[in-house]
Amino acid sequence: MNYNIIYENNMNYEIDIENNDLSTALIGDEIFSSIIEYTHCVGETIIYDKENINESDVDWEKIFSFTNNYTGYEIGCNEFSIPIDKVENVSVYLLALDFLKRLKNKFSDVEFVIYFLINNEKLEIRYHVFRENEEFWIHDFNKIEYPFLCIKG
Repeated sequence: MNYNIIYENNMNYEIDIENNDLSTALIGDEIFSSIIEYTHCVGETIIYDKENINESDVDWEKIFSFTNNYTGYEIGCNEFSIPIDKVENVSVYLLALDFLKRLKNKFSDVEFVIYFLINNEKLEIRYHVFRENEEFWIHDFNKIEYPFLCIKG
């Protein structure tokens, strides 16, 4: 799998254990399976959606008045928070790669940007499709004050 680390600031929130790969896969199954299951295409976007909305259900004009672009819409739909104690025995970096791999298994021709941020004892996860004509969700990575990882792949 091809990926690039776009930004990382002190994301070493991990505990070394012998079976980190197995632990990462098991925790990844628990956290990511339902996210991947309910992630699908809606028009030009890929979003998490349990309602199975269609593009005709989306008022793009109204959405763009709030978000300016598809990336903003996706970030609003694709935001998750997990208690940090659920992932305290695995490498957050390996967990992020596991999530990216799962997204790529479902959407092989799509390049994603994923964000992992540790804040207030929670792991916050967000993702969007990478588009050349749109910016990353975070405009200034250097202003992030929490452990943060951004990967594109």
